[in-house]
Amino acid sequence: MKDSAIIGGEAFEQAVDHVAGQESEALECLEEREPVLAGFIERTLTTMAGKLSLSGAPTEIVQGFHEHVLGVVLMSLEASRIAHYELWKEAADGDHLEKITDQNEQVNARVAEPEGGEAACDEEV
Repeated sequence: MKDSAIIGGEAFEQAVDHVAGQESEALECLEEREPVLAGFIERTLTTMAGKLSLSGAPTEIVQGFHEHVLGVVLMSLEASRIAHYELWKEAADGDHLEKITDQNEQVNARVAEPEGGEAACDEEV
């Protein structure tokens, strides 16, 4: 895995456990969280399945294709959601954000007040 990769094997395994065999329920959950994205996925897959059907593919193939691609898309989205949560879960509590804010305030205070006690923006050039 590259250093910049966010989705690891553990997140993907969890996503497969959540979605595999439960694609309809996973899609309903996605519709609640991200209705526009879920609608896009549904419309696109329906269009693709329709094109397969019009090209003469048997019904079983079309249905299998739809289910398989829906599963892959939902598992990928779930893996991304899980991995992003893991990445940012500590920041959600404010720990990291508070530290960054405190550091920024300290830096800003040092920049605003040089040794002479006057603010840097008040100095004449």
